[in-house]
This record gives sequence, C-alpha cells and structure tokens, in this order.
Amino acid sequence: MRFMVEGMNVTIVFDQQQLDLSRSEEVILKTMNLTGLNQSFESTEDFSLRIERSIATDLGLQMTNLTHQDAVDAAKRYLSNSIAPVIKRQPMDPRRLDEIAMRIKQSHPSIALLEIRLDLEQTKDQQTTIERIRSGKLVAMTTEISGKFPSDPAHWKKTYTERKWNMIETNRARYLNRLNRVMDAGNTILPRQEWRYNIAAGKNFQRMLGKKYGFDMGLDDRILLMSLGQRRRNLDDKKMRQLASIFEIKIAEAISVNEEISQLKIRFNGVKINKSYTKIDISWLPTETNEKLPMCDSLKEASECLDRQRHELRHALMESTGVNCPELRFVPDRSELLLEASFYCYKSCFQMNKLFQAADYGMNYHSVSDTARILGNPIMNAEKLRPWKKASSE
Repeated sequence: MRFMVEGMNVTIVFDQQQLDLSRSEEVILKTMNLTGLNQSFESTEDFSLRIERSIATDLGLQMTNLTHQDAVDAAKRYLSNSIAPVIKRQPMDPRRLDEIAMRIKQSHPSIALLEIRLDLEQTKDQQTTIERIRSGKLVAMTTEISGKFPSDPAHWKKTYTERKWNMIETNRARYLNRLNRVMDAGNTILPRQEWRYNIAAGKNFQRMLGKKYGFDMGLDDRILLMSLGQRRRNLDDKKMRQLASIFEIKIAEAISVNEEISQLKIRFNGVKINKSYTKIDISWLPTETNEKLPMCDSLKEASECLDRQRHELRHALMESTGVNCPELRFVPDRSELLLEASFYCYKSCFQMNKLFQAADYGMNYHSVSDTARILGNPIMNAEKLRPWKKASSE
C-alpha cells in the first residue's frame, strides 16, 4: 500500500488498484484525520508516510516497507521450498558407528574412543564429529576403569558401555606399542628367534617348489614331484575360439610368405586348439591334384611337405605373436575327402552299370522256364507281395 500526491489529488494504491480522491471527497480524509493538509510545510514523502501510519492505526495493522514485488518473491521462495525434495537420513547401524569411531580414532588418537562413540550417537555423521573435534568441542580426556559398580540400575548400561570401550582402547594401545617395538628393530633377526626364522624360510621355500614342480606334502623334508607335461591348462570354449581366430590370421600370413607351401595349391579350412593348449590342428584340403600322379600320391606328397615346414611356421608364429606357440599339426579334412570319394565311387559305379548293360552275357535264363523267370526277377516277386499296389494302379 503506497500513496501518491499530485496537486490536490491523493492516490491510494491497494495491490495495483488505484482509488482517486478528489477535493470533493474530504469526508474520507476527515474520518482519518487527514484534513489538515499543508503542502507548504510538509513534503510529499512525509505526507504519504503520515497517511500510511493513520490507515494502519485505524485498521489495526502493522506498517511495513514491503512492496508487491517482495510479496511475489516470498511466494516463489515458498513454492520452491515446498517442491524441493526433503533429504531423509537413514538410521545408522551400531556396527557402522563402531567402524566410523575406529577410523576417527586413527586420525585423532588423543581423543578418547568412548567420547567419539558417544558423539557419533548424537550426530550420526562422521564429518560432523570430525568438525567438532577440530573446533575443540571434543577434547582429549583420560578415562580410567573404576572398580565401583553403580547401585542404580538405570546406569548399568552406561557403565557397561564405558568399560567395553575403555578395554578396547587399552588393548589397542598395547598392540600398537608392541608393533612399534617390532618395527623399530628393523629386519634384524634376534638370536633367540633364529630357529623360528629358519623353519619359516624352509617351509616357504618348500611351498614355492611344491607349487612349481610338484605337490606340497606338508612335511619338512618330503615333496612329491610331478612331470611338467602333466601340468596342463584348462581353457574354456570362448578362450579356445578366440585363440583359434587369432592363430588362423597369423598362420595365413606365415603361409603366404612360405614359397614351398604356396606351390602345393592346398586350401586351409580352419584352426582348432585343444583345451590344454599343447597343439594346434590345422585342417587342409588340396584344391587341385597332379594329373601325372594318383590322388593318394599327391595327398601324401602335400602331407610330407607340410610336415617338413611345420617347425619353420611355428617359429614364424612365435615371432609374429610374441608368445610361446604350441606344436603345429596339419590334419587333412576328412569330411570333404569322403564326399569327393563317394562322388567318384558313385560315378565309377554308374559307368560300370552302363558297361554291364552293354555287355553280352548269352541267352536270357529267365525265358528258359517259368520258375526261373519268377524266382530270378525281384521286381515281380515284390509285386506279388504287394497286391494292393497293382489294384491301386489299375
């Protein structure tokens, strides 16, 4: 609510609604004791302030300097605070508080562990307790275990908590003192501890040898050795497929460089690695055979050539991959060989049947007698056994 004075007119603003008061409306001003208007001795700001005070007094309100924009900003702040999510702290587990107390004790050893634990019961926050310690609200206190037990049952739980944490802190201090004494001694082995060191070193050496070359039997002077060949890897299927794909690319690169294998005109179908990673099987198949030699001789010649070159290929694989490569073994692809052999066999059988049909075997024995015709003809015999087929065809 504010007032504006322009000449003889007074404008009162109530929430952006203006009421014009002209000279003819002096009755309203008289009711509010505003008729004594003297512009020569009173400024516009003082007059507006006097009107505000009079109206606030008559209405029983408290006069403020807030404007309409201040009210809008306050409403926006209220809405934003109501929409903002409220962070709810979950209750802390007592075991979690114990862990936090031990960590704070390591950072601030001068503060009693009991005081840290009790402060965590109140704050429920690690950072808040640390800030209280740094600000001096938690000071170093020396607490001793008293032998007296309170007669009031209400203090029994508090006494139990105090004694428990005092015992924990005392035992922790003893352990740290003993550890510091051992660390101060350095790496020197005292004479009275030499026999312990010798036994421990011997067991450690034996255990290391057992893991490397055999089995640790748990005895001081006995160890069960095993052959290095029995210690094999156990690769899973995924690892086998990954290694096979890597070696297949590297083998193709090594074979393309080798002139003797390139002249064989063979095709490599795939690479397989066993689970123990002791050998690599490379399947191959000849694309063309030598016309001067039979098929079996050409396969034998290609197999001998691959057997001679497998060591050189293995050395090239180890240089390209940078790791140890197992033994290479070239295996002819039997599946396609069997298919081709069956095709050749079928072709030869078809030619033989044509030759048999064209050959002259003399007189047809089927026409000698009716019995020979019936017994020697399997087709007629089959038709006899299936009379329904003859009826259906008719």
